[in-house]
Amino acid sequence: MILIVLCIIFGSSIYYLTHSHQDLKGIACEANAKFTYANDLDNVSIPMDIRLILKMHYVFFTSNKGIMTLNGVASSGDKRFFVSRNVNFTYVAQDDFYKFKYGNEQRSARDTLPSEVYSYFFNSESNFYHINYLDKDTLMFSNVYTPMFICNVKS
Repeated sequence: MILIVLCIIFGSSIYYLTHSHQDLKGIACEANAKFTYANDLDNVSIPMDIRLILKMHYVFFTSNKGIMTLNGVASSGDKRFFVSRNVNFTYVAQDDFYKFKYGNEQRSARDTLPSEVYSYFFNSESNFYHINYLDKDTLMFSNVYTPMFICNVKS
C-alpha cells in the first residue's frame, strides 16, 4: 500500500514538473483581442471607455526573447487611433506564470495610439501571463483573474 502511494506521488510530481510550464521556444501564434481602457484620453469630467481591437502576433525565440506585432484600432467616442508596432520582449517562467517584460518598440508612421493607453495594457515593468495549450494548435493567455485571449499556433 505504501509503495503504491509513493508511486502515485512520484508519478504526479514528475508529471507536474514536466507539464507545469509550456515550452514556448520556437512557437509563433496569432490572436484577435479586444481590450477596454476605462478612462478618457482628454481627461474630461465624464470619462469614456477606450476600446482597443488588435490583431496580435507573438513569436517566441529560443533565448527567452520574443517579438509581438500589434495592428488594430483604438476608439473613444468618435476618436480613432491606429496601432501598428513591433514590441520586443523577454519572458521567464515564474511559478505558474510567465513574466513578460516589454522593451524596445518600433512604431510605424501611422501608429497614433497615445503612450498612456499602450502602457495601460502592456506595462514595460512586467506582465504576468498564465499560458496553457488548449489543444496542439491553440494557446490561451490568462492573467491572474481571467482568460484574456486565445492565440492560434502557426505551423
